Amino acid sequence: MNVTDDIEEYYKAAEGLVLTAGKIIEGAINLNKNIKIKGIEWDLVTEYDRRIEDDLKRQLSNMYPQHKNFQVYW
Repeated sequence: MNVTDDIEEYYKAAEGLVLTAGKIIEGAINLNKNIKIKGIEWDLVTEYDRRIEDDLKRQLSNMYPQHKNFQVYW
């Protein structure tokens, strides 16, 4: 596999993950949310943010087990 193939594979994987995250957001858009502060007063996070983060980490670990320690930054 060459670099171009790798990039295409990663792009397709990222696209699928983003579409899945979008469905979570879409399903929660009109619901009440529990909002917490992550560390700084203006850095807010909801249960849906956490759900998406956990889902991204799980899916990336399953797709690319050879890659270690996925970090998701908001």
